Amino acid sequence: MQSARKVVGWFGTFLWPFEDPMLCIGLFGTCDKNRWRDPFMAKYEELNVPYFNPMVDNWHPGMVPLEAQHLAGDEIVLFPILGWSYAEGSLAELGFGPLRAMRQNMNRSFVYLVETELHERLTDPERCKASIRGRKLILGHLAELNAPNIYLVNSLDAMLDASLKLFRIHKDLGSLRTAETA
Repeated sequence: MQSARKVVGWFGTFLWPFEDPMLCIGLFGTCDKNRWRDPFMAKYEELNVPYFNPMVDNWHPGMVPLEAQHLAGDEIVLFPILGWSYAEGSLAELGFGPLRAMRQNMNRSFVYLVETELHERLTDPERCKASIRGRKLILGHLAELNAPNIYLVNSLDAMLDASLKLFRIHKDLGSLRTAETA
C-alpha cells in the first residue's frame, strides 16, 4: 500500500488512497464543535490508517450522500455519544443508521461509547431529561442485540485502542480474502 495523504474538502476529511475504500474507520457520533476526533485523526495519520471524518466547518446537505456511504460501508464505525451535547441528532442517527447497516454486513465492526452524564453547560432541564432517557434506551437496545461485532466502551481512550485493534483484524481478514481468490 502506498503512503496515504490527508484530503480535506467539502466532503469531510480522510486519508487517501487506500487499498479498499471501505477498509476505513468512520468517525461518527458527537459533533457540536467537540474536538474528540483530533487525537484519533493524529494517531491514524501517524499509523497510515484510513479514516473518514464527517465533521467539517461548513457542513451542508450536499454532504449527506458521502456521509451516508461511509456510515453504510466503512468496515469500522466509531460512534461516541458524549455528554457534551444533547445529542438529538446522534441519538436519532444511531437508532437507524449503523444498526441497519450492520444487518447488511455482519463482518463490519461498530464501537459505541454512550455517556449518560451531561456536561454542566447543558441547562435545559427537559432536553437533558430527554437526552438521558434516549441514551439509556440506546444502551439497553445495544446490550440486548448481543452481536459479536458490537463493542461498547467506556472512554474515548478505550475507543481509540479498540479501533486500532479492529483495523488490524479487518486488514488481516482482507488479506485472507484476497489470498483465497488468488
